[in-house]
Amino acid sequence: MDTNHEEHLAYEGESGNPVYGLERRGVDYVPESERHMGLRNLAVFWIGTNLYPFNIVLGVLAYTLGLSVWLTLLTLTAGVLLSYWLVGLTSIPPARAGIPAMAVSRAAFGLRFARINAALAWLVGILFEIINASIGVFAVLALFAFFGWEDSGTLGKLIGLAGVYAFSVLLAFLGHGTVVHVQRFFSIALGVISIAVLIEALPDLDLGASLGGDYDLWGTLSAVAIILGIVIAGHVAYVIAAGDYPRYLPSTTPASGIVRTVLWSAGGSGLLLGVVGILLASQTDADLVVDTFGGVESLMPSWLYVPFLLAAIGGSLTNLMLTMYSAGLAAQAAGLPIKRYHAVIVDAVLATIGLVYVLFFDEALLTTINDIVVNTIIWIGPWGVIWIYDAWRRNWNIDPVAAHGGPESPYWGSGGVYWPGAIALIAGMVAAWATISVPRYAGPISENFLNLTDLSWLAGPLVALTVFIPLDRAQRPSVR
Repeated sequence: MDTNHEEHLAYEGESGNPVYGLERRGVDYVPESERHMGLRNLAVFWIGTNLYPFNIVLGVLAYTLGLSVWLTLLTLTAGVLLSYWLVGLTSIPPARAGIPAMAVSRAAFGLRFARINAALAWLVGILFEIINASIGVFAVLALFAFFGWEDSGTLGKLIGLAGVYAFSVLLAFLGHGTVVHVQRFFSIALGVISIAVLIEALPDLDLGASLGGDYDLWGTLSAVAIILGIVIAGHVAYVIAAGDYPRYLPSTTPASGIVRTVLWSAGGSGLLLGVVGILLASQTDADLVVDTFGGVESLMPSWLYVPFLLAAIGGSLTNLMLTMYSAGLAAQAAGLPIKRYHAVIVDAVLATIGLVYVLFFDEALLTTINDIVVNTIIWIGPWGVIWIYDAWRRNWNIDPVAAHGGPESPYWGSGGVYWPGAIALIAGMVAAWATISVPRYAGPISENFLNLTDLSWLAGPLVALTVFIPLDRAQRPSVR
């Protein structure tokens, strides 16, 4: 029998993580006997997850900075590759330990302090759920309008919300095996449609096109830095959730194979849609930031526009499943004393309240939520590099028992806080806050010294590591 086929059958047939059944695991340890996932499963999962319309919007936003198409494409590519290299690294320790990201990362911060990080991850997950589900609903409304129901109003939104959100809640509730299995179908369909849209846009490609920004060298570098900030903020947030899925890989899976798989599958699919966004934005006068779906209707034939909208709806579903599943794990890691599948329901109720408000009372709130999500790089960047470095220093091996321990655990720290990690995180967050520049806010360093250039994506992680490495080595000189 083909090895890949054996792997696939074993993965689907595992009773502890059934397909279309209820996964019983949460933040607890996944025994080696239940880890029948393979790198092919991981790649298909990421392709289906990352072919969603938010990545088109990131490409559109990048192009609005006024650089030429070729320079915007180059900058986008650099940002995506850097982001998914880091996401790939965060996938190694959960595969080794058999526990999710928010449990693995406890070692770098102390078991009590890590609950604060988990609570922040839960909040970020809920915000992304609102964004992803809203994008899916807007795609449904655009589909209704194409077929003549132009003013679908409240009823259209209710139908869109029920179709997009209810399906995602169900799959996230069932768990890992179901989500990964369903992604197989989405990855094929969304991949074919996305490539078709790219091929349709390529004949009108103009690498020199721009929105007319006349930049000197400093202006160009500033725009590049801002684009990198947009792209990295949009993609590196996966460091919160990326490890939740490879924890079902065998612990012997090569680290290099995990990173390569994440890089080409997640990074490749995200880059594909980012390129599509740049090309579409360069070929229309419509404001695709405001109306992504309606604005591109004139750029493609109807035989492609309808599948494009269906792909947008499907992409919203796939990413929403990941976000909802991981947010439930983060809620558990934060100390919510309930099972994983119950946490998904609690999470869904909270996100639904925000969704209803955005869709029916204040659509401008969606812009505010987007701004908040962009600001999460202030925390995610420093937090991510600290625990990645910590895990690397431990040879990627985190003891799953100790990660769930108490004062006797080597990861406990002092009073539940590992101070090198806590101090470095705070220092990195301050640096990121001071150098951030987003539409509604600019940090004091960015505003007064950097001409509103956003360097939060670089300054935060750099300062965090600069502080953490000497403090950590002074306290644990014998590690590695």
